[in-house]
Amino acid sequence: MSIALRAENVTKIYGDGPDTVKAVKDVSFEINSGEFVALVGPSGSGKTTMLAMLAGLLSPTDGRIFIDGKEMSAMGDRERANFRRQYIGFTFQQNNLVPYLTARDNVDLMLRLNKKPLRNG
Repeated sequence: MSIALRAENVTKIYGDGPDTVKAVKDVSFEINSGEFVALVGPSGSGKTTMLAMLAGLLSPTDGRIFIDGKEMSAMGDRERANFRRQYIGFTFQQNNLVPYLTARDNVDLMLRLNKKPLRNG
């Protein structure tokens, strides 16, 4: 099996000085293609922050993230946004749809950005 996702020593720190918060500290793992995994832990343990970094929505303070062999953590904002739009599906905890579009139109918007047709069904 090939490695679909790899995190190497990923850390995310917020703030400076006495207000520093380590939301994620030195996390490493690999997920193979076809594997089904769950990220579990108590509230405040860094799950959402880790998922946001894996999806390219946040950059790690330290460490590296690879998806399908590409180092996403080394990409610039525009490159990461294009990569995310083409290769990553993400269901948010919060409602992040365009509020004035229907659910179908929200899906159609992403397909159009990727120059793919909307299928009927």
